[in-house]
Amino acid sequence: MAQVTAVSQTVLKQLPPGTTPPLIIQYNASSVPILQYGISSKSLSEQQIFDLAMNTIRVGLISVPGVGVPFPYGGRQRVVSVDLDPKALKAQNIAQSDVVAALSTQNLVFPSGTAKIGANEYPIDLNTSPSLIERLNDLPIKTVDGTVLRIRDVAQVRDGYVPQQNIVRQDGARSTLLSVLKNGSASTLQVASGGQRRHGGRVENGHG
Repeated sequence: MAQVTAVSQTVLKQLPPGTTPPLIIQYNASSVPILQYGISSKSLSEQQIFDLAMNTIRVGLISVPGVGVPFPYGGRQRVVSVDLDPKALKAQNIAQSDVVAALSTQNLVFPSGTAKIGANEYPIDLNTSPSLIERLNDLPIKTVDGTVLRIRDVAQVRDGYVPQQNIVRQDGARSTLLSVLKNGSASTLQVASGGQRRHGGRVENGHG
């Protein structure tokens, strides 16, 4: 496993930015999911269902000792994309790197220190990230002859998703599937019990 993990990490450098590291699990013919969660909703989109499964339910499950949870099947992986207009870039004499720099320097969330209040000490985060995706279009790139050129003048920021590679249906509706596997020498009963305690088969705004 150590060798496979080491090789897979080197391959990441050759893959597109944002590619997530692979999950390495020892597998044999008797290794099957001990729990499966089907997440669907009548009100949430496929992007929101995938986001809920990936960043909320899976995060809670992987903290169970001895559990392995691959990335969800089905759903649409959310991505915020910036669609550049080549003609507008050329007309405004702006390079693609200028747009990237504008987004990188004005869309930040990072710790800035702590505050001591009484006996407690609280971390302080500096949040300069727009609260709405649409507002990314208003970020300035540079000023030319007193005119501020913004992202919307040469590009369009939109909330989308990467190409969907698989589809899961639950009761005929598009959904997302999470499989829970056992890692190492952990007890199957303990892993199953821990997974059920973390998410007792119900998901807010959806159902599992």
